[in-house]
Amino acid sequence: MIPLLPLLSSVTSIFFFFFFFYFFARIPFTACTGFSFPSFTATDLISLSGGSAISNGSLQLSDGRAVRNAGGAYYAQPIQLWRPTTNETTDFATYFEFVISFPGGSSNSSSGGGFAFFLAPADSLDYQNSTGSLLSLSNDTTTNKRLLAVEFDSFRDQNSSSNGTAGNNDTLAAKVSYNATSKALLVSVKNLHVNSSNSSSLDLTQKVDMRQVLPEKVLVGFSVTNGSKVVVQKITNWNFSSNLEAEGGGGRRAFKKWMLIPIAALVLAAVVIAAVSACYVWEGQGSILFAILTVVERIARLVALPLVWCGFVQRMWEGEQDKNNGESMMDDEFSAGTGPRRFSYKELITATSNFSEKRKLGEGGFGGVYKGFLNRSGKEVAVKKISSKSKQGKKEYASEVKIISRLRHRNLVQLIGWCHERGEFLLVYEFLPNGSLDYHLFNRKTTLPWGIRYNIALGLASALLYLHEEWEQCVVHRDVKSSNVMLDSGFNAKLGDFGLARLVDHQLGQHATGPAGTLGYLAPECFNTGKASKESDVYSFGIVALEIATGRRAVEHSKDEDEVRLVDWVWEMNGRGRLLHTADRSLDMDYDAKQIERLMLVGLWCAHPDHTQRPSMREVIQAFTFEGVIPDLPKTMPVPVFAVPPVQGSHSSTPTVTFGSLTTGR
Repeated sequence: MIPLLPLLSSVTSIFFFFFFFYFFARIPFTACTGFSFPSFTATDLISLSGGSAISNGSLQLSDGRAVRNAGGAYYAQPIQLWRPTTNETTDFATYFEFVISFPGGSSNSSSGGGFAFFLAPADSLDYQNSTGSLLSLSNDTTTNKRLLAVEFDSFRDQNSSSNGTAGNNDTLAAKVSYNATSKALLVSVKNLHVNSSNSSSLDLTQKVDMRQVLPEKVLVGFSVTNGSKVVVQKITNWNFSSNLEAEGGGGRRAFKKWMLIPIAALVLAAVVIAAVSACYVWEGQGSILFAILTVVERIARLVALPLVWCGFVQRMWEGEQDKNNGESMMDDEFSAGTGPRRFSYKELITATSNFSEKRKLGEGGFGGVYKGFLNRSGKEVAVKKISSKSKQGKKEYASEVKIISRLRHRNLVQLIGWCHERGEFLLVYEFLPNGSLDYHLFNRKTTLPWGIRYNIALGLASALLYLHEEWEQCVVHRDVKSSNVMLDSGFNAKLGDFGLARLVDHQLGQHATGPAGTLGYLAPECFNTGKASKESDVYSFGIVALEIATGRRAVEHSKDEDEVRLVDWVWEMNGRGRLLHTADRSLDMDYDAKQIERLMLVGLWCAHPDHTQRPSMREVIQAFTFEGVIPDLPKTMPVPVFAVPPVQGSHSSTPTVTFGSLTTGR
């Protein structure tokens, strides 16, 4: 008779082991690769040659003691640039800060040399040529060796169309990134010694097919030469990230190969033992079977437990690596902007008194906003702290930094900086002392004079015109509402909160997404098509215009049924010839009748249920300035009619709508 419990224990241990194997076999192979050097030490994986050295936490490409000096430094492990087996090409981004010093104090020399960031095969790194545009990467100017380099001159190149210059000892930041899909190499350089709000960057773009130019694996680094003048050139920090793991390498893949040996042995042993056990059972020798199963259980435990521990450690390490690489990619992408800068978490803790409740200005959908004071600049700021538990909040943080950091308009809230450390995501804005528009419209403690209200509507319209038509790409805000309109010390409107904003092509004009925004401000077609567009932004603007004129919220559930939705009520009153009866009573009729009527009619025009009947923001501004004509509106509000989307696939019977971020109220 075979004891039942020990038998079950043995079978359970074996099952657990194979479940563990199956679980880890499903971990995907691909991982981001990269490195980060906030400062440099002698133990870093950096190979040096020529006059290059690591000193005082910096990578000294040239030490200022020798002329006609050549050398360089590169990361000691190759980067997988493309993969021949799958034809994949990596995206990559690198960011570094550097200083060029002229001991004599003059940077006008025509023979000061320079340095280059390069991607090249190992056999191209001769570091022997001390002059010329190759900057010591090869000793043969007629070479057929393939390499790619971005050159930074320490003198004014008369043959170059570039006008990026800097003073002696200035710190400059450079970002070089590559998009494999568009085959675009982007280079951006800015001077960190210039005030961020006034600084401009030098941006260059070049089409490059990396598979045609470079081999599948390359080294990345810097090469340098000094000309007839002595120059000190140093890199103060450097990080690099890509999204293609080296073929045949990488921690996760290597870990799996290591696991295969004991797993294969145990699988083979299990098959043999199962066969032998079957024979013993057939012959009635149950006690021998129990002994065999006991031995197998002990072996399974001895092997499985270390593997579980190694797997746990491996997953924790990979999670930390993915997090670090993700934040490194954010650093690279955000740092390419010309205005906002990165703040340390410590700086913002100090600025907000550890995010004290006394400094809290408000609460948003993804975190609180706090008033802060920057000791270094003496500025008051607003710090938005996004909840670390919110995945959607993290996406909105990234979207906001990437979009608003590139926008410049007097009616947009200025983003001063950003921070992501310790799993926290923070945005730093200019502080606007008069708060948000909704506070002044609805709290009834103060009344905004009519002249200020009309100017706010004009300012908001100007901001949306810039986003929709005047910037290089069309920006769809997707969350235009009165609580996102901030007021500066002069009560000028500034549109903020770009967390839901998306870039779209000017000609396409819409972004496929689920309905995202706030109920009451959301255009009706968004629920049907799931697409945001310029027209849906115009609808939201129309609702805000009606709020400014009437002093009522977009949705008020305390009102009678026919007055709950603001746009329905105002449209009905207009049809009855009583439009001015909807004007904000707190104004006590102290307004320009033509202007307030114009604001209401434009609001209704913008909030037309048919998106094809809405005006552009340019037409809105022309109407506000009485340079354009408002079309006659129907006396009753039209019912929105939508085309049913085509059925997708032969097994689909009903159209579906995917929902995105949706909030109610303010």
